[in-house]
Amino acid sequence: MGTMFSIASLTALGLKILKALIIYILGKWAIGLVLKAVEKALDKTSLDPMLHKFIANVIKVICWAEILIAIMTVFGFNASSLLTVFAAAGAAVALALQGSLSNFASGILIMINKPFKKGDYVACGGGEGFVESIDLMATTLVTVDNRVIIVPNGQITGAAITNVSKKDTRRVDMQIGVAYNTDIEYARKVITDFINSDPRVLKDPAVFCEVVKYDHSAVELEMRAWCNGADYWGVKFDLQTALKGVLTQAGIAIPYPQMDVHIQNKQ
Repeated sequence: MGTMFSIASLTALGLKILKALIIYILGKWAIGLVLKAVEKALDKTSLDPMLHKFIANVIKVICWAEILIAIMTVFGFNASSLLTVFAAAGAAVALALQGSLSNFASGILIMINKPFKKGDYVACGGGEGFVESIDLMATTLVTVDNRVIIVPNGQITGAAITNVSKKDTRRVDMQIGVAYNTDIEYARKVITDFINSDPRVLKDPAVFCEVVKYDHSAVELEMRAWCNGADYWGVKFDLQTALKGVLTQAGIAIPYPQMDVHIQNKQ
């Protein structure tokens, strides 16, 4: 009787192992097919390649978790209890890593929304520079003086993002003061003609030059000119460097702060 019971038990166990093995083999084959289909579908989208890998890994983990539950069910474990254990473990891990998960989720949002791309010049999360890489946990910036800033993604999505490179053109703003006795229309013409003489300055929108303030010792003029984004710093520095000489040559004085002191001699 005992021998028969042992044989029956071993037979039942063998069948369970065989069934579990079949589930494993078929599941592994099915996961391969699913992942290939997902990769083909993702290749047709505009999502970041790193996000492709992340989505594929998530699907892979979910599929293997289902296979594991199916195999353990074969050996008599309750599926509901297993799901409860996995859920509790997941909640504990999420609580312990909530800061990292916030950066992780923000990294996914950045890759989906694409507020910037590699090579853009941005100011975000307290850092400013050219985007060198966008990872799931952090974004790496390189400053103009070649410093590397690693910004957690959670800080980026939680604050304003300034993308200087997003548009093809940029506006160069400059201000200069001229003496009160200057013919303003003449000064505007001299400045406008000078700015328009630079081939890098766009003709549309037109150059703007108007009075913006009457200061203590000067009339403040503001100039605005548009150029291609790649020419911005060259145009700005070149115009500012040459403008003083142009105004001086045109006989337009650039005043400096001064004070007239009148002394009365009372006897």
